[in-house]
Amino acid sequence: MKSLRYILMAAVSLTLASCMDGDDSLFNDTWKEPEASISPYGNNDITEDNIITIADLKSRSSYAKAISSNKYEQIKEDIKIKARVTGNDLAGNIYKQVIVQDATGGIIIGVNKAGLCGYLAEGQEIIVDLKDLYIGGYGGTAQIGSPYNGGIGRMAESIWMKHFKLVGSIDANQIKPIEFTPNSTSDNNLVGKLVVLKNVTFKSADGVKTLINGKRESSTSNYYHQEIDGFSSNVVIRTSSYADFAAVVMPFDKATNTKKVCSIIGIASQYNGTWQIMIRKTSDIVLDGDVETADDTSDGGTYSGKGTLESPFTVDDILKYTQSLAADKKSDKDLYIKGKVASIAVDKNGTPQNFDSGYGNATFYISDDGSETNTFQVYRALYLGNKEYSSGDLLKPGDDVIICGKVTNYKGNTPETVQKEAYVYSLNGKTE
Repeated sequence: MKSLRYILMAAVSLTLASCMDGDDSLFNDTWKEPEASISPYGNNDITEDNIITIADLKSRSSYAKAISSNKYEQIKEDIKIKARVTGNDLAGNIYKQVIVQDATGGIIIGVNKAGLCGYLAEGQEIIVDLKDLYIGGYGGTAQIGSPYNGGIGRMAESIWMKHFKLVGSIDANQIKPIEFTPNSTSDNNLVGKLVVLKNVTFKSADGVKTLINGKRESSTSNYYHQEIDGFSSNVVIRTSSYADFAAVVMPFDKATNTKKVCSIIGIASQYNGTWQIMIRKTSDIVLDGDVETADDTSDGGTYSGKGTLESPFTVDDILKYTQSLAADKKSDKDLYIKGKVASIAVDKNGTPQNFDSGYGNATFYISDDGSETNTFQVYRALYLGNKEYSSGDLLKPGDDVIICGKVTNYKGNTPETVQKEAYVYSLNGKTE
């Protein structure tokens, strides 16, 4: 048997040698590396339907209750989310978790497996099939996973692989942080999102102390907190002693004996009322240069416009944005929205509610293409020049308009402009 084995090995060696001696008939210059159209990770059979927003998911009654009470609830609906990865376990500060966000919000996904960054890089878009997974809260921060000790924990990797699909290519340019200021602590919509604290200093920076030379989260925790000058004590930078950058000294200029100004990027989470900003990697502490941020009504390029006169929101944009607001909360500034009049609302008597001298305002619906699908309600808006209507052209379906004003999500289910806090900025190109 040994002799036969050696004879076969010799034959293989001679064959390989003949190729090495110049017989390249098996090779040609037109050969190309094969392209893999099917990802080896996740479930490629997941389809892009029944997509809801993250804000919608977190606001649904039973899920919202599970999040706020630190319990869990199984998702029995056939629903999915489509979002981009904003944080992973690349540098060890985020452990066995991946964080994703869409135009409306962010959420943590717990998976009981290290090395998720290997196939879930920052900027990777994914679809998550939520049916049969669990949603709950950890200290008030929403998380998708599996039940653990009466609360929400990490799901097994085998379960996770059946519930997500990679979409498109990685594009980190699509995720830009939203500026987080001392006033942001009242905006729970920022929980789970990528944020940046701009031009700040670490309160304890002295040229010696590192990110983990601070208050320990608890007696058994390996996480440490650092406070930031100008922010209250309920806003901290949270760093694990296992993070690759745990030993980084907080920015300090020994020559002038002053704290260095920097910008800090991280994932915003909450734990029992404390805002915890989780740095993802060393480069999230920016010493020189400005940090490009998403507009506070945008989210890293997920909107077509910016809500400004120069770059108005589309109707699709304003629906996404308004649905991200808490019930009955107004936008904090005027937004510009462009669209076509789809229909005019009527009162209980069937009278069209386009502008009249009796009320001086109008209620109508706009869409991106003038059709009566995917519409946004312009509710009791004023006329050109932000004035009550007295005379002029009445609105009609098909008119091109730009609306300026504040918006709200009325009772959590009706996106619309705020009554008499919005007006028609432009009507078929005419402005005042």
